[in-house]
Amino acid sequence: MPFQRAIGATRAFCGWVSVCAERHPRLWVAGICALFAIQISPWWYPVPDGAHYLSVARSVAEGGPIRRLGMSNIGHFPGYMALIWPPFLLQDRPFLLLSIQQWIFAAVLVLGVHRWFARTTPGAAVLLTAIALSTTAVWELYRRTLSEIAFTAALIWAANLIRSAEEGAGHRGSWARFGCAGLCVMLAVLIRPAGCALAAGFGASVLLAVMGGSMGWAPALRRSAVVCLPAAVALAGTILAYRVLDAPDTGHSHTYLDDIVVAAPGWFPQIAEGVRLRICEVGRLLIPGMFKAYAEAGRWLEAIVCIHMVFFAFIAWGWWRWVRRRRDALALAIPFYMGIHAMFPFEQGTRYVMPIAVPLLASLWFGLAGMGADRKRYLVVLLIAHLCVSMGFWICVDAPMARGQHLKWPGVDGVASVISDGADAAMVYGLPMETYSMLLLATDRMMEFGGAGTPVREGVRWVVMPAGPEPLPGFWRHSSPGDYQVLRCR
Repeated sequence: MPFQRAIGATRAFCGWVSVCAERHPRLWVAGICALFAIQISPWWYPVPDGAHYLSVARSVAEGGPIRRLGMSNIGHFPGYMALIWPPFLLQDRPFLLLSIQQWIFAAVLVLGVHRWFARTTPGAAVLLTAIALSTTAVWELYRRTLSEIAFTAALIWAANLIRSAEEGAGHRGSWARFGCAGLCVMLAVLIRPAGCALAAGFGASVLLAVMGGSMGWAPALRRSAVVCLPAAVALAGTILAYRVLDAPDTGHSHTYLDDIVVAAPGWFPQIAEGVRLRICEVGRLLIPGMFKAYAEAGRWLEAIVCIHMVFFAFIAWGWWRWVRRRRDALALAIPFYMGIHAMFPFEQGTRYVMPIAVPLLASLWFGLAGMGADRKRYLVVLLIAHLCVSMGFWICVDAPMARGQHLKWPGVDGVASVISDGADAAMVYGLPMETYSMLLLATDRMMEFGGAGTPVREGVRWVVMPAGPEPLPGFWRHSSPGDYQVLRCR
């Protein structure tokens, strides 16, 4: 039968690909790095947080007071900005250099992920590495000046060093590896405070070892101190420093950790919504084509949410099978990581869960153990599906968007020449979020954002909106740079 022959040919092809992957791991790793390299671009992929990071990095390079869009309140943990400021010594908008720098972070991540999978799932390390780093979410975040790639690289290398130190415990150099692991965890925390989840996961693995009788309390405490203490100091020190430095100007500081306590409707609704969002993000991250598949806030019974919940339950089952076999620090970090982000009831695409794509994919692998030899064939199908979706989204959607926005810089600079002075409140009205991000970077000041029809807050003196429509009531047209018009309050 033709259908049966097609199935047989597909199985043979998938088997051949899986064999090639394990026979030529270096070639495949180089190919993954090449896939990231072809996405290097002189165009900036605008996003608001990216504008915030670049504003801080630029102020560092200029040697002046460190500011985020003109404010002393930095808001974000400093690790990523500390990595990306050098290109601003050469150019005011070093987008190509920043893109090359992102590729370096990605290459470090690729090597770390392959090393981790080689020790966790040695029979499918290359395929799992390729899948983990070919999802639409990973590629989209990689193309933007966001912290996820650098954060994940620090996280995965910390996990690698922890495992290497544990396997060489008692041998010369093991404590040096524990110390390097502690530094990598500290770097992860300085980029994003959620990096402390790995320290918690390592602490849990050590505690389980003590309870199982395979480790005494003295070495357990020494290991925990070496790995976890630098991260704890970095976390507490950064929070304290921000509060002290911001106090003279603003009377307070704010990082996204402060958003945990905005439980206006009550803690239970906030955490329930955070749990729903994180469950859905796992499916959006790992199921090909589901990157944009989500439901409105509070909708638990939507069909798409049910699909994500079933998939998450399968991942959780695979995770349980995994941790029963091995007390891996990165595996045990998942509950802590998800628990931290469950307290944030915010839709963030897949930014929150992307850094744990590697252990989530490992959980999927262990969950599929019952498939036997077909498990690798399934991985090949999954890889091909992810690559098709990721390449299609980049070529057909994301790259044209970036090129189109790049052509708008003259008009954006014209707006910036009018409203760069941050003394009067300004609002971006009826423009895309990408244009808003470009205006933030060009003006280096904070501005409000509102869609068409959004009421303009009293006290706003400048409004930037598309050219063409009549000025808003109470405003007059000050100038019309490029595709925009700048309105001034009467």
